[in-house]
Amino acid sequence: MRAGCFLPRLLRQGQYKSLFSRSLLVVRCFSSSAIPVRKPSMTASTIPEPETTKDDATMHPAKKLKTNGSTTDLWKNVPKSLPEDKKEWLPLFEITLKELVDSSCLILEQKLSYGVSEKVKKDIVDYYRKCFLHSIIGGKMTRGLTVLRVVSAYGKGDDEVAVRRGFIAGALVELLQAFFLVMDDVMDSSITRRGKPCWYRMEGVTSVNAVNDSICLEAIMYALVNHYFSDDKDMRLALYETLHENTFMTILGQHIDTNSIVPGTSIDLSMYTMDRWDAQVMYKTGFYTFFLPAMAGVIVSGQVTFWKQSHVTVYHL
Repeated sequence: MRAGCFLPRLLRQGQYKSLFSRSLLVVRCFSSSAIPVRKPSMTASTIPEPETTKDDATMHPAKKLKTNGSTTDLWKNVPKSLPEDKKEWLPLFEITLKELVDSSCLILEQKLSYGVSEKVKKDIVDYYRKCFLHSIIGGKMTRGLTVLRVVSAYGKGDDEVAVRRGFIAGALVELLQAFFLVMDDVMDSSITRRGKPCWYRMEGVTSVNAVNDSICLEAIMYALVNHYFSDDKDMRLALYETLHENTFMTILGQHIDTNSIVPGTSIDLSMYTMDRWDAQVMYKTGFYTFFLPAMAGVIVSGQVTFWKQSHVTVYHL
């Protein structure tokens, strides 16, 4: 039976109602040797492994980031393997996030190298380092760790290249989360986030700066994709697309949320329907919380072909 026919029947069952279970079901179905993928001539058991070169087999997929005439190893602190005990993943993931903050600051230095004085450059980089550390570090990291679970599910836990890419891709998903949260806190006039004052309430920030800072978080995410995945064009483009697509979906969900109440008017209870609730839950939270990490894990595990075949299918199921 073709996976395209098999999946809808499974997804109608009660245990596959959430977007998370749907996303992982698709991964399992297309990864199982018992269920063929959509292309008739190729079964999941014969899905080709990611192409590797001699360099891939002997080195991590690292490139150097040039700043001020010197070069820095982008992958210096990124873990190379997944411990069997998943409780040990979170501390390693937090190390990766700090690595990503360092790389983000190096990229900012690079971007500020055109006629900007050293003092002005230092002020900007110091400000954004504080922003990144405040906004990215401190959560449960559920989304980023889900990327690693997919890498592990593909049997790539001992594959240095896949693991390191998995840690970085997971950190990028958490960076996207930070972008959403900084902007959402301004829109909702929130007070605290993760037990700390919201970023826009920090001294010297203000809501005006925070809006711009959230956009910087998104922009730096794509710059990091370009730097960390510069050695694999297909993987880089797949990550670009899936990050952008899920950002778009989340923006639509935020619209449903914020437009349920019009400021300055009385609450219209007729707006609170299950249809709007279901749409808000799926679009504002579901896509980037469950579907994005699952597909990011598929991509960095070397299954870009599978991602191309399956990611649009999930939207329609």
